[in-house]
Amino acid sequence: MSLHSLNNAIAKWERIVAGTGVDVGKLNCGLCNEYLSCQHCPVNQNTGKKHCQGTPYQAWARHHTSHHFAQPGAALTIKCPTCQELAERELEYLKSLRKQYD
Repeated sequence: MSLHSLNNAIAKWERIVAGTGVDVGKLNCGLCNEYLSCQHCPVNQNTGKKHCQGTPYQAWARHHTSHHFAQPGAALTIKCPTCQELAERELEYLKSLRKQYD
């Protein structure tokens, strides 16, 4: 597992939470860029599932689709208080994965 790719994913979500970043799914995820098939990805190792299923990311993506009418591939950002809360949950989830490296 690469701590570097996890730190890149965390940095992405720190920018999103701060209102300066965007989520373009796997296109700008440090983990997805390293673990294309999800195999050995820290998220997959934690959940046993692919494509971030079982993580706060799923609620983030569903919220954008249902409340902000985001289209597939759209750049997702903070648009409301719920977005902020969901982004913070994803960030905290990713930070919790760092314990695998302690």
